[in-house]
Amino acid sequence: MIAELQLTHPEKPQLALQNGAGYLFCDDTGEQFPIVNGIPRMVRQIDDGQTQTMDGFSYKWERTPNFGKTQEHQRVFLQAYREWFGINTTDDFAKYMKDKVVLNAGCGCGRNEHFWGKFPKRIIDLDISRAIDVAKRNWSHDSRFSFVQGDVLKLPFASNTFDVVWSEGVLHHTPSTYEALRSCVRVLKPDGVILFYVYRKKAPLREFADDHIRNAIADLPPDKAWAALEPLTHLAKAFSDLKARVTIPTDVDLLGFKAGTFDVQRFMYYNVMKFYWNDEFTFDENVHINFDWYYPKYCWRHTVDEIRGWLRDFGLTELEMHEADSGIGVVARKGA
Repeated sequence: MIAELQLTHPEKPQLALQNGAGYLFCDDTGEQFPIVNGIPRMVRQIDDGQTQTMDGFSYKWERTPNFGKTQEHQRVFLQAYREWFGINTTDDFAKYMKDKVVLNAGCGCGRNEHFWGKFPKRIIDLDISRAIDVAKRNWSHDSRFSFVQGDVLKLPFASNTFDVVWSEGVLHHTPSTYEALRSCVRVLKPDGVILFYVYRKKAPLREFADDHIRNAIADLPPDKAWAALEPLTHLAKAFSDLKARVTIPTDVDLLGFKAGTFDVQRFMYYNVMKFYWNDEFTFDENVHINFDWYYPKYCWRHTVDEIRGWLRDFGLTELEMHEADSGIGVVARKGA
């Protein structure tokens, strides 16, 4: 599939790359890019924060390579897609992806393709980390897939290449969510559709706790950071096991709390600190989700108004936008 995949220079996407023996090369600049394990390696010139995020995600996906494959996982994530994109069943993805050429920008282990992967005619999985090797192991049996290790901020594809761009939980882990979205829109064809999900700003105590914990572990090696989050995950399970509910009688505007009746663990999770627990997942899988949030140094949070400004800037028409407790999901069409 590499021979059929036209890649461009990551910093100069107007320049096409040619196939060599185990590498790609650019006639105009003389630069070479290695092909290792059948995957073009296009990541160059990233800052320390991106390097830390790349190393953390490499560790996470190598440790949990089958994340998303089980029926239990798929029940949980399909509920998330309902909240983020208005997708009620996996078949609802067909209206966006059937017979399309799709870029999964930040594919991880290829988890999302378990939901919509049967629809496109071609799928390009791209990730900045070694997760791309995990994705290839999971999907190389399917000839519609190609794999590239690359940076979402510097996508090595010509403008107007893809019918659909999918980027779930990725853009906010770059130096600039705004610029990462701009990059994705560049490679989207006119009238093409982008589906993306980013974190939203939370209540003040949650924002404080999140930053405090992230600052405490971000400079640790990934395995040490993972271990540091295991007690937090045990704490989440302890609160979940209470099966208790709390009623907040009125909005507490000073803390960003809303009135209502909530499961105690979920109320704490959304308002005080992220300590994820779901009985459908193993202990390691629950740690995985906490690690995914806390370890990357780049972890921006946004508002609906901010995102709507981006859509205007990039000539995107909003088709769906949903503000969930965890984040904001968007489906938008690129102007013709």
